[in-house]
Amino acid sequence: MSRKKIEIIFLIFIMAITVIVIGESMRYAVKSYLLPLLIGIPILALMIVQVVREARLEEKRTISSEETKARWGGLVASAALVCLIFLIYILGFLIAVPLAVFSYVKLSGEKWYLAVGLGLIMFIILFVLSRILGLYLFEGVLLS
Repeated sequence: MSRKKIEIIFLIFIMAITVIVIGESMRYAVKSYLLPLLIGIPILALMIVQVVREARLEEKRTISSEETKARWGGLVASAALVCLIFLIYILGFLIAVPLAVFSYVKLSGEKWYLAVGLGLIMFIILFVLSRILGLYLFEGVLLS
Protein backbone atom coordinates (compact mmCIF):
# COMPACT_ATOMS: atom_id res chain seq x y z
CA MET A 1 0.00 0.00 0.00
CA SER A 2 1.37 3.42 -0.90
CA ARG A 3 2.08 6.15 1.61
CA LYS A 4 -0.62 8.31 0.05
CA LYS A 5 -3.30 5.66 0.66
CA ILE A 6 -2.11 5.15 4.23
CA GLU A 7 -2.36 8.89 4.93
CA ILE A 8 -5.87 9.08 3.47
CA ILE A 9 -7.01 6.03 5.48
CA PHE A 10 -5.54 7.57 8.65
CA LEU A 11 -7.37 10.85 8.01
CA ILE A 12 -10.64 9.02 7.44
CA PHE A 13 -10.06 7.07 10.67
CA ILE A 14 -9.53 10.32 12.61
CA MET A 15 -12.65 11.77 10.97
CA ALA A 16 -14.64 8.74 12.13
CA ILE A 17 -13.38 9.22 15.68
CA THR A 18 -14.38 12.89 15.53
CA VAL A 19 -17.88 11.97 14.33
CA ILE A 20 -18.19 9.41 17.14
CA VAL A 21 -17.10 11.97 19.74
CA ILE A 22 -19.59 14.51 18.41
CA GLY A 23 -22.33 11.88 18.36
CA GLU A 24 -21.58 10.76 21.91
CA SER A 25 -21.56 14.37 23.13
CA MET A 26 -25.15 14.70 21.92
CA ARG A 27 -26.21 12.54 24.87
CA TYR A 28 -25.19 15.26 27.31
CA ALA A 29 -27.33 18.16 28.45
CA VAL A 30 -27.99 20.83 25.84
CA LYS A 31 -25.36 23.33 27.02
CA SER A 32 -22.79 20.56 27.42
CA TYR A 33 -22.90 19.20 23.89
CA LEU A 34 -22.98 22.51 22.06
CA LEU A 35 -19.28 23.30 22.42
CA PRO A 36 -18.06 19.88 21.14
CA LEU A 37 -20.46 20.35 18.24
CA LEU A 38 -19.12 23.82 17.52
CA ILE A 39 -15.52 22.65 17.67
CA GLY A 40 -16.13 19.36 15.86
CA ILE A 41 -17.58 20.96 12.72
CA PRO A 42 -14.43 23.01 11.94
CA ILE A 43 -12.26 19.97 12.64
CA LEU A 44 -14.29 17.89 10.19
CA ALA A 45 -14.13 20.64 7.58
CA LEU A 46 -10.34 20.85 7.85
CA MET A 47 -10.01 17.08 7.62
CA ILE A 48 -12.18 16.96 4.52
CA VAL A 49 -9.97 19.61 2.90
CA GLN A 50 -6.89 17.57 3.84
CA VAL A 51 -8.34 14.32 2.42
CA VAL A 52 -9.15 16.07 -0.87
CA ARG A 53 -5.70 17.63 -0.91
CA GLU A 54 -4.00 14.27 -0.26
CA ALA A 55 -6.08 12.59 -2.96
CA ARG A 56 -5.04 15.23 -5.51
CA LEU A 57 -1.38 15.25 -4.49
CA GLU A 58 0.97 13.42 -6.81
CA GLU A 59 3.45 10.88 -5.43
CA LYS A 60 6.58 12.53 -6.88
CA ARG A 61 8.17 13.15 -3.49
CA THR A 62 11.81 12.41 -3.02
CA ILE A 63 13.28 10.78 0.06
CA SER A 64 15.16 13.90 1.10
CA SER A 65 12.07 16.10 0.88
CA GLU A 66 10.12 13.52 2.94
CA GLU A 67 12.79 13.51 5.63
CA THR A 68 12.94 17.30 5.73
CA LYS A 69 9.16 17.54 5.86
CA ALA A 70 8.97 14.99 8.67
CA ARG A 71 11.59 16.85 10.70
CA TRP A 72 9.80 20.17 10.48
CA GLY A 73 6.21 18.87 10.49
CA GLY A 74 5.88 18.54 14.25
CA LEU A 75 7.50 21.89 14.87
CA VAL A 76 5.24 23.62 12.36
CA ALA A 77 2.14 21.98 13.83
CA SER A 78 3.16 23.01 17.35
CA ALA A 79 3.83 26.58 16.22
CA ALA A 80 0.45 26.70 14.47
CA LEU A 81 -1.31 25.54 17.64
CA VAL A 82 0.49 28.17 19.76
CA CYS A 83 -0.45 30.84 17.20
CA LEU A 84 -4.09 29.71 17.23
CA ILE A 85 -4.26 29.87 21.03
CA PHE A 86 -2.65 33.32 20.98
CA LEU A 87 -5.08 34.52 18.29
CA ILE A 88 -8.06 33.20 20.27
CA TYR A 89 -6.81 35.12 23.30
CA ILE A 90 -6.26 38.35 21.34
CA LEU A 91 -9.05 38.31 18.71
CA GLY A 92 -11.54 35.83 20.11
CA PHE A 93 -12.82 32.47 18.97
CA LEU A 94 -15.12 33.81 16.24
CA ILE A 95 -12.31 35.57 14.36
CA ALA A 96 -9.33 33.35 15.20
CA VAL A 97 -10.75 30.04 13.98
CA PRO A 98 -11.73 31.28 10.48
CA LEU A 99 -8.36 33.04 10.26
CA ALA A 100 -6.65 29.77 11.19
CA VAL A 101 -8.66 27.92 8.53
CA PHE A 102 -7.69 30.52 5.94
CA SER A 103 -4.02 30.30 6.94
CA TYR A 104 -4.02 26.51 6.95
CA VAL A 105 -5.58 26.25 3.50
CA LYS A 106 -3.36 28.94 1.99
CA LEU A 107 -0.13 27.60 3.51
CA SER A 108 -1.00 24.12 2.29
CA GLY A 109 -0.65 25.43 -1.25
CA GLU A 110 -4.25 26.00 -2.27
CA LYS A 111 -5.52 28.96 -4.26
CA TRP A 112 -6.58 32.25 -2.66
CA TYR A 113 -10.25 31.93 -3.55
CA LEU A 114 -10.45 28.53 -1.84
CA ALA A 115 -8.68 29.81 1.28
CA VAL A 116 -10.86 32.92 1.52
CA GLY A 117 -14.02 30.94 0.75
CA LEU A 118 -13.37 28.29 3.40
CA GLY A 119 -12.43 30.98 5.94
CA LEU A 120 -15.70 32.81 5.26
CA ILE A 121 -17.71 29.60 5.39
CA MET A 122 -16.13 28.77 8.75
CA PHE A 123 -16.95 32.25 10.05
CA ILE A 124 -20.56 31.92 8.92
CA ILE A 125 -20.89 28.45 10.45
CA LEU A 126 -19.44 29.56 13.78
CA PHE A 127 -21.46 32.77 13.85
CA VAL A 128 -24.77 31.13 12.97
CA LEU A 129 -24.27 28.15 15.28
CA SER A 130 -23.18 30.30 18.20
CA ARG A 131 -26.22 32.55 17.76
CA ILE A 132 -28.72 29.76 17.18
CA LEU A 133 -27.38 27.62 20.01
CA GLY A 134 -26.91 30.58 22.34
CA LEU A 135 -23.26 29.80 23.04
CA TYR A 136 -20.92 32.33 24.56
CA LEU A 137 -17.64 32.31 22.67
CA PHE A 138 -14.63 34.08 24.13
CA GLU A 139 -14.45 37.50 22.45
CA GLY A 140 -10.76 38.13 22.91
CA VAL A 141 -8.90 40.89 24.64
CA LEU A 142 -9.21 43.38 21.77
CA LEU A 143 -12.93 42.92 21.15
CA SER A 144 -14.24 42.70 24.70
